[in-house]
Amino acid sequence: MFVLWLSAADAKCQATFERLGPAPEDVCAFIFGYYGNLKIDGAGSASLFKAPLAGGDFVACLVTAKHMLSNPKTHVPYDGIIAKINMPTNSHPRYVKISIKSGAASNYWVSPSGLDLAVIPLPWNAVAGTKGKTYGEDQIVTPDSAISRNLTAGLVTEMFSVQYEYLEPIDYAIPQTLPTVRLGHLSRLGYIRLPNGTTFIRQHLIDIHSSPGNSGANVMLLVPEGALGSAPMFLGVVQGYNEEAVELVPYDAQITNLQNAINNLTIPTGGTNQTTMLARSLRPPANPNVTAVTPVHELIGLKDNKEFVAALGTMRENPQLYQIFDTVPPISLNR
Repeated sequence: MFVLWLSAADAKCQATFERLGPAPEDVCAFIFGYYGNLKIDGAGSASLFKAPLAGGDFVACLVTAKHMLSNPKTHVPYDGIIAKINMPTNSHPRYVKISIKSGAASNYWVSPSGLDLAVIPLPWNAVAGTKGKTYGEDQIVTPDSAISRNLTAGLVTEMFSVQYEYLEPIDYAIPQTLPTVRLGHLSRLGYIRLPNGTTFIRQHLIDIHSSPGNSGANVMLLVPEGALGSAPMFLGVVQGYNEEAVELVPYDAQITNLQNAINNLTIPTGGTNQTTMLARSLRPPANPNVTAVTPVHELIGLKDNKEFVAALGTMRENPQLYQIFDTVPPISLNR
């Protein structure tokens, strides 16, 4: 008879059916970058974070990837973003139009160490009537909590992102903001404690497929707690993925229907008037199913950060930068 004893302290496996509370998607938001008169140019994901302030107060903020504030190809900053925030089922949808101000009077905060992380403080009327759920500082994975909780590769992760190819008109009309949920595991923790006591920070890696439009999505880590339970912790926001570096092997693609061979290349044959017809092959970016996640430990202590305090002041002094809609604003595509 063979008996296997597995102690809870040594167990690294987790059940993928574990959930981050009853409705972790309540904190998710869609965001759209725009130029000019609401010409939509890009889309991504964000989440609500409750940033503590002095005196026990707090301000609700949008947390997303910094690169979501500009065009991914030209890097020209957007004039603003539109966010769809989750609302109760018996209410109206909530769209918040935010004009972006850069420079000394910026109304958003970015990571001081250059991480792909941005925080946009929101006025109270933008979140009034919402379900009121946000992440708190005690749920953020930090270098210290990673050590004290013995966080290791293999722990279950959940990514809450927007997959725009599957959005239908009803998704824009209903008050809820319903993301797609992807399950995976932590492939590499981004915090490394060096022998001299300093901490090296790099991207977390998770074994979850991501695609364009998922940038800024919040990623939660299920941290073992007690013998059987686990606690959700905010690991970071989706930064993106690296294209697989694979060798391209040339091949001859036979053309069977010249009349319909629209994407063909005609290559002259040396020294003659004859030509060879070759099919043109398009190779899309290949995702190795590993996604880079920006750490969010810098969200802790924002109330003491002068850049964040300045962004908060700009928000309070410029209410005209924020407009609230209970239906889809009159947008157009930037073509």
